[in-house]
Amino acid sequence: MRFPQYPRWLTLLAGCLYILGSASGTLWGAFSPFIKERLGFSQSVMNYAVTANLVGGGLLAFPVGMFYDKCGPRPTILLSWILFTISLSYYIWETQDTSRSSSMATIFVTGLSGVALGAMFPAAIGPSMSNFPASKGLVGALVSSLFTVSAGLFSQINEWVLKNDITKLWIVLICWLFGVCLFAIIFTNILEEKKPYHRLSFDDDRADDRRHHSSLMGKSINQDEEEEKSLLKAAREEEEADLSLENHVAVEEDIEFLQKQLPNLNSFQILLTVNFWVLSLSFFVFQGVSNLILYEMGDIVISQGGEKKNINFFITTYSITNCVTTLISGFISDRVRYRFHPPGFICIAVMFCGGGCVLLSIWGYKVLLYATMAIAINNGICWSVLPSIVSEMWGFPNFGSNNAVAGLSAALGSYILPNVVAGHFYNKYSKDGGITCFGPECFRETWIICSAFCLAALISSMALYYFSRNTYKLRVAIRNSIRSSRHKSDMK
Repeated sequence: MRFPQYPRWLTLLAGCLYILGSASGTLWGAFSPFIKERLGFSQSVMNYAVTANLVGGGLLAFPVGMFYDKCGPRPTILLSWILFTISLSYYIWETQDTSRSSSMATIFVTGLSGVALGAMFPAAIGPSMSNFPASKGLVGALVSSLFTVSAGLFSQINEWVLKNDITKLWIVLICWLFGVCLFAIIFTNILEEKKPYHRLSFDDDRADDRRHHSSLMGKSINQDEEEEKSLLKAAREEEEADLSLENHVAVEEDIEFLQKQLPNLNSFQILLTVNFWVLSLSFFVFQGVSNLILYEMGDIVISQGGEKKNINFFITTYSITNCVTTLISGFISDRVRYRFHPPGFICIAVMFCGGGCVLLSIWGYKVLLYATMAIAINNGICWSVLPSIVSEMWGFPNFGSNNAVAGLSAALGSYILPNVVAGHFYNKYSKDGGITCFGPECFRETWIICSAFCLAALISSMALYYFSRNTYKLRVAIRNSIRSSRHKSDMK
């Protein structure tokens, strides 16, 4: 009997739609010129607001990740929706009457939106990765790519539909989040097994091998959990019938022994691994530079003599490039992960990031388009493989909290590079107390420092590839053992 295939796909669709609402937490920095003009805030206040957003999404992501691991995606989605609604409602109330604006209150609610953003990511990506274990690179890339697509999508809506009316934009985002939150809560975790997102229903390698075997037999690879269980059971019964008991037991024990060697670490244990710290440096740089160009795009364009209407163009370019790159690299990583494992993709990504920073430090606004695309490629490649790296190097049961701990360095980089480094030089060369800065010197030294960070990240990513090789060799051994066992069964 065949079962309908829609639950897993609706879970993926729900995650994709919900992550599009992340613009609620990312557009604050991108639209800083409009917000400063509307509310009269200085650049330092904007920097504090962005910092609060990053602290909320970074430092508080660990308890949010533990909440996700304990309670599952639906309560986490509800939590993020409540926090987003509070922050967006305050923005609407504040922008309707500028006399109500308070820098401290704005900083606080922006921090709440950061917490909501931190809760949104694992709730959107976790169920999809667990329900599609053999394609989790592509699935994770798809959901991650929409994180930046949201900024480009809503920036275009703001320009062409809302005519740069920030108040209306907040209202649109509230309505969007309400609709997709309801949809996501209904269809996330719709599968019959209780909390399948806490663990992979099948080992990645077994799932991948079953898909390969099914395609050879002319069967559909899109099967729900119940049918996959029955196929696996039938395959095992067939092996037991064809193989001698001694050989069968030996093969199963060998595979089971190898699987027990795979790491399954919690959030505190990963702090004692070398892989965590070398990954953290790469995470620090690639996310810090990406947020620098995304959050400060408005000030970068204006300071270089560009027009406000060009801001949305560059944000959209970044979003599209990031989305396409994430999907392509996620697809490729699934196909080559047993020959060129995912940490190697981070090495490639950091090269693009460093190239973009070098271009901006030398030619500035003239190459902003190409540099934006290079940095977007860097971000897209990294986000396409990071969820897989976290789950494969440290295990899936604690994915939410492990991903949050790994993301702490990203939050730190997103604070230091855009605010401490870029903010310092922006205020240094500003003529009006930090509100506006004009000239190539506003960001030149920032890009030079970022280039140096990229060089350090390249070295650390190469170290990560080296230190993680044993984990991926073990996964290759498990995959080969499973395929060898199945091949012997088919031959008999």
